Amino acid sequence: MTSIPDNTDISFDEANLHFENGLAKVKVNDYLGAIEDFNRSIELNTRFFKAFSERGFVKFKLHDENGAIEDCNISLAIESIHARGYHVRGISKYMLFDYLPALNDLNKAIELAPDNANSYYCRGLTYNRIGYYDTALADFSKMLELEPNNQWAFLNRGASYYELKIYPMALVDYNEGIRLDPTNVISVYNRGLVNDRMKNYPDALKDYGRAIELGDTAAKVYLNRGIVKESTDDNPGAIADYNQAIRIDPKYIKAHLRRISLTFKLKDWKGCIAYCTKAIKIDSIADEVHAIRGNSKAHMGNYDGAIRDCSKAINLNPEDYWAYSIRGTAKKFAGDTIGAEIDYKRADELRPKTVNTVKTNVNRKWVN
Repeated sequence: MTSIPDNTDISFDEANLHFENGLAKVKVNDYLGAIEDFNRSIELNTRFFKAFSERGFVKFKLHDENGAIEDCNISLAIESIHARGYHVRGISKYMLFDYLPALNDLNKAIELAPDNANSYYCRGLTYNRIGYYDTALADFSKMLELEPNNQWAFLNRGASYYELKIYPMALVDYNEGIRLDPTNVISVYNRGLVNDRMKNYPDALKDYGRAIELGDTAAKVYLNRGIVKESTDDNPGAIADYNQAIRIDPKYIKAHLRRISLTFKLKDWKGCIAYCTKAIKIDSIADEVHAIRGNSKAHMGNYDGAIRDCSKAINLNPEDYWAYSIRGTAKKFAGDTIGAEIDYKRADELRPKTVNTVKTNVNRKWVN
């Protein structure tokens, strides 16, 4: 049970003065100074519930969510119909990934203060986190009724539309958010994702490029731009972006896999083998990478190497029908016709019609 201080040595005027000073310091981000004033305010009036909730807010800003919750607990024990206490406690729980209790607090905050736009916004964020995108849309829309020019509400409502795959509406919201702040890199990048999904590739490329100009150098930006370039047959540009993503994050396996896939598609067997080897050093349990390297070796006539790689892939994933297919072809050209037939049969058991596909391709010495 929350303990409420019972200091009876109260100086209301001085306590209020420190409280107002604390609020002023919060506005200029002087959080440590604000804490000192709220502390003094509470010393002078131990039942000053607003001072507890505002001190809780400052603790939230300083990433002390547990401290914020403790202060709000005291504030609400003193005054149970205090919307600010519920709001601050709710957003603190949100930051601790305690989403359902956060919703309970934000619901209460909105019940007590239905015109507080920020509570709708924070509740919308929480609904987004737990996958209630339709409900989140309603909260962001309500916030925009109360604050029509809030770029963050447009950004997050756009994110809800995106998750619901309502891409045209997401695009409208991101456009509006960017109109309000053209330098908001999150909005620009997210609009790139939407344009990408809508196959508006020139616009997607512009957005990803602009996001990079604005300072978003995350590996995922280069990866996604590379995927768009690959979709528009700019293969050298795609490889360059995949390379940059890997420079930024050498263990970014998604970028490694995209680069491997593209070099294989381009029949750059030597390059594909090199890239596979690098990827295997990062994720040795990626059976498909071993299979692709084996396939590339088969293309180059290194059937023993192909068999070794495909055998490794099969050890990692005994149901990898493609690895059986490739190994069967490699065995065929290495002169092991019996072994080849065994692999073809196993591939057929795992994936119907695979044997026929493999056998019609054996004269090409590789399997697609």
